[in-house]
Amino acid sequence: MNIWRLIAHHNDKDDAVKWVRNRGRLAIGWGKIGTIRNFHSADDITVAIKAHYPALRNAGSGGVCLFDFCYRMQQGDFVILSTGSKRVLVMEVEGDYEFRPLSQPHPTGDYQNQRTAKIVPIDPDELWRRAGAKPVSNHNIRWPLIQCAKSLSETDKIELVYAGQ
Repeated sequence: MNIWRLIAHHNDKDDAVKWVRNRGRLAIGWGKIGTIRNFHSADDITVAIKAHYPALRNAGSGGVCLFDFCYRMQQGDFVILSTGSKRVLVMEVEGDYEFRPLSQPHPTGDYQNQRTAKIVPIDPDELWRRAGAKPVSNHNIRWPLIQCAKSLSETDKIELVYAGQ
């Protein structure tokens, strides 16, 4: 299984983490471009981000992050939720990618790109360490969503869950 790290990139990181905990959903921004299912490459997503968010300088990383969130992240993968330098909890992806209209908004912005997930009783720092404590070679540690350098074996998963209970 793959391990991902998702940073809560908002002014109120505590509210973002509370939102994730209360709703059992992971969310990532750039929602003005609509559903990612309309795009077939990270480059196409980048073009759309530039068009809808002309003042943002992170369109390139946004394209990759949204593509991975929609197409590469899988059910059963673990996501380490971080508030910057602090890793706060681990979620297990339960559902496929969904675009949630503004009738159910995220409290801190355009976070309509979502997946259902459940909290897993694993120490996020220990999972980060076992996942290589860095991103795969084609990701940048500063991006909101990165895939971690190492995947997790089923034995590692069992050990981590057991240690966290």
